[in-house]
Parts: sequence; C-alpha cells; structure tokens
Amino acid sequence: MGYVHDRGVPKKDHCGGIGDSSTTYRVAARFCEEDADGLVDHRDENGETKLCDESLSTLWDVVESCRLDHGWKRPTWTREMLVKTMERKTGIRIHVSTMSVALSRIGARRGRPKPIVESTWSKQAKNKRLRELRELVEDLPDDEVVVYDDEVDVHLNPKIGLDWMVKGQQKEVLHFLPPYCPDHNKIERAWQDLHANVTCNHKCSDMSELMKNVRYYLRQRNKHKTQHATAA
Repeated sequence: MGYVHDRGVPKKDHCGGIGDSSTTYRVAARFCEEDADGLVDHRDENGETKLCDESLSTLWDVVESCRLDHGWKRPTWTREMLVKTMERKTGIRIHVSTMSVALSRIGARRGRPKPIVESTWSKQAKNKRLRELRELVEDLPDDEVVVYDDEVDVHLNPKIGLDWMVKGQQKEVLHFLPPYCPDHNKIERAWQDLHANVTCNHKCSDMSELMKNVRYYLRQRNKHKTQHATAA
C-alpha cells in the first residue's frame, strides 16, 4: 500500500485559481517585499512530513482494527483516540485537525456499521437444517400446511422507508408525539455519553457483560465529576 504526499493539497479560489484567499494575500505581500525571490517555494525546508507513507499505512491498520485491541473501552473511534494510539505506535504526535487530513488521505469515512447476528451453528449444520426444511416443504402431504411464525412491532411512530421524490423536494412523514425536551433534562447528557462510550456498536455477548461495562463507565464518570467539583 502506498500513499503520495504532496505537502498540502491546493484548493481553488473563487477566481478559479489555485490557493485560498489567505495564501494569495501572503504570496502577494512577499512579492512586494522580495520581488521574484518572494515567490520561491520554501516548503521543502519545513522538514520531514508527519504524514509519511509508513505512518499512513499504520493509521490504516489502526482504523481497521478493533478499539479494544488498543486498550480503549469506548467501542467507537474518535479522532482524539486515534491521535493517542498513533503516538504510542509511531512516537509522533499530531494535531486533531491533522488526523482529519490523514483519515482523508487513506480514504477513511465515518459511517454506520452493519449489524450482524452471528450464528452459533457451523456452516455445515446450518446448510443441513435448511436442506431438511426444503425437503419437508417439497414432500408435504396434502392434508398438512406449512406455517411461518415471526413477530412484528406496529406502533404510531412511523418507520421511514425509501420513496421517490422530485428534485428539490423533501417529503415529510409526521405524526404527533408527546413532548420531549432532552435539552432541559440534564440526565439526558449522561445517557448520551453512556451510549457513545459503551453501548454504541458494542460487541458484548450477553447482558451481564454489557451491564458490567455500563457500571464501570458510570463509576469512572461519577468519580471524574466528583474530583472536578472538589477542585472547583
């Protein structure tokens, strides 16, 4: 895997040129002071870039891996966590904004993971059972029927599905719900932090393990809040 580092990606300004407005004014000022010498590119004198091919390859491996493998209890990556993890691995610390650039360089995106329920059966056992069921349906006697059983949740809060819309149109599906004011209930922030640090994208196999992580996080959070209040 290789990456090309160009020591800064140029941007188009409003006139269609290269650079932003601050760069344009800065270069113009240097030209006025130093004539043609002010137009010389001195970025090569800045030293070795921190976003080299090796560090970007390491970042790829880190983002692709599980946070728990790096000692983090939070189940999702944050840029701050990535900065600290990369510092431990490479010995180089970068700014959070530089991490954003690095993530863009490796093509990383912030998306929703796909929920998958893993089967405890082996592939062979699963295929054997499906084959038996197909044979059962195919050879079903005339005086017997097959019944498929499952549950469905039907409530007034509508599920949002795909629909065709013309350009510039945003269809709305509205239904009156009881008043909900999380901004006025301070405990909501605690639950928001709990979900972000524990329950979001967790991989716990049972409630016992999940609640253990929940209690640990709340104890640590309360301890931090108490220490902060005491210091204040």
